[in-house]
Amino acid sequence: MTVSTRTVSQIIVDFLVEQNVSHAFVLTGGAIARILDAMHGRSDISYVCMQHEQGASMAADGYSRMRPDSIGVNLTTSGPGFTNILTGVGCSWFDGIPTLHISGQVNTFESRQGRPVRQMGFQETDSVDMISPISKFSHYLDDPKDVLWALEAAVYWAKEGRPGPVFLDVPFDISRAEVSDQDLRHFTPPAEKDRDAEFVGVEEGIQQAIEALSKAKRPVLLAGGGVRGQSGRMLLTRFADALNIPVAYSMACLGALEDSHPQNRGMIGVYGHRGANWSVANADLLISVGSRLDSRQTGTAPQLFAREAHKIVVDIDAGELSSCRLNANLKVLGDGVAFLEGVLEGHLAPQDKDAQSSWSAKTADWSERFEEAAKSHQSNPMVNAGVSPYRFYETLSQHLKEGDSVALDTGQNMIWGSQALKLNNTQQAFTAGGMSPMGYSFPAAIGASFANGKGRAVAVIGDGGMQINIQELQTLFYHQLPVAVFVLNNRSLGLIRQFTNQNFDGRNAATNEENGYSCPDFVRVAEAYGIDAVRVNNDSELDEMIAKAMQLKGPVLVDVMLDQSIEALPKLTVHRPIEEQEPPLPEEMFQELYVARHRD
Repeated sequence: MTVSTRTVSQIIVDFLVEQNVSHAFVLTGGAIARILDAMHGRSDISYVCMQHEQGASMAADGYSRMRPDSIGVNLTTSGPGFTNILTGVGCSWFDGIPTLHISGQVNTFESRQGRPVRQMGFQETDSVDMISPISKFSHYLDDPKDVLWALEAAVYWAKEGRPGPVFLDVPFDISRAEVSDQDLRHFTPPAEKDRDAEFVGVEEGIQQAIEALSKAKRPVLLAGGGVRGQSGRMLLTRFADALNIPVAYSMACLGALEDSHPQNRGMIGVYGHRGANWSVANADLLISVGSRLDSRQTGTAPQLFAREAHKIVVDIDAGELSSCRLNANLKVLGDGVAFLEGVLEGHLAPQDKDAQSSWSAKTADWSERFEEAAKSHQSNPMVNAGVSPYRFYETLSQHLKEGDSVALDTGQNMIWGSQALKLNNTQQAFTAGGMSPMGYSFPAAIGASFANGKGRAVAVIGDGGMQINIQELQTLFYHQLPVAVFVLNNRSLGLIRQFTNQNFDGRNAATNEENGYSCPDFVRVAEAYGIDAVRVNNDSELDEMIAKAMQLKGPVLVDVMLDQSIEALPKLTVHRPIEEQEPPLPEEMFQELYVARHRD
């Protein structure tokens, strides 16, 4: 009888194929070479050579956001290769994105093995201990027979409960070891834990929410990252349609509802839409599903957040519920999608239907009036040169096609995008909101493109962020990906410059051309990589340039020149409730619109 054997590297690659992984993102090195060699000649999986390990880990994150049926995979080598992935791993950790990171490691016989030295083998690094605080599962593979157990455990933990990144460290001698299939150990998921008595379960939460909704006169649903993605957005649409309830969302759930949906009130928070903030501030019932409710959403005075409302908070993460900054009336531990489906299935007619209808109409009026007020800021006569970022996003929205994805970077470009980007139900926008590193959106868009079969993806990024992973222009060129990179260029680190203007009397250290910061000519840089590039200098050129960029079958970079004086507004200052953003509304308008104004 012939015994079937495979190397550990072959087992890893076969397992990835079983997980519907089409591409793994990599920068090669000696310690990972055998795993890459195991992909040689295969048609069912490929690797994508990135130019920096950070870009590879962020591409895996972007891939996972577009492929819930798969998982983003990053392969890296030991030592500096491993340490360079940590920022991308952090993006997945804080945003709850399932990603699998596999690193090569020195041979087991070269490792420290507990000896009191810093390093034995070349580029040896204690990877598991370094990555454990920002991963759900991390394992040093010291027995070839455990490879399948480790892979099955990693993917299970990546997707179980609140998703997140996982890590497997594979010594070089283990990667070449042969194992018979019959000797492979398998992972058995642990028994389900008893629910924490501090919280109610989903079924009980559904019943209490249904009762609260039937009695409420001013309900609002707040959707967070726990219900993002295509399936979550379709569910939110059904929920809003059936219950006629205003919906606000956090930045982690951008595009929660199609912009034209009559119940869409926009994004809440420090830089949120005033209509969303006012709706939450005046609600008598707030149901928050899958949102961390951090200070960027609630402001720094959580006691003033939704202070008129009975608050129901639903989260799959017991730690988040225990640490909830709000004085919630009901905490529900469980899956937000299952919760919304249960409420949708069992909801009752409101006891005061006229009051709920009037409330919905009032919040819609707020959103419309505040949007008009925002447009007056967007056309600020002080801004007399360059492109308006709001006009940019409005124009980009008009040229997005079905199924397009838009990755936003950190900084002002992210805020303007979350305020002004208009999406339909087939389109997705995302950003690494928790870690929020400069340079994320570019490699993440590359990952999103591969996830969609090398489909169209858009990256919007600032001039500062573009320089962090600018080397990935070579990845675009090599694969001729249809990725459009829009650099919103104000020749400064704009959000920090805005902060220093407000707090340090205009002493803009390290933020602009006069104080140490500078950026290159991005058009010339892109052309040096062999990529089409163009510059847009004013609003009149926007429509034509964006239309051409979005029609190209290959990569393109568009350098969008902004005036440095444009700020990201409205913005909430510290110790204020979210409905009192700066610049303040005219007092007459404020008094006319506010339902109740209390100070606790």
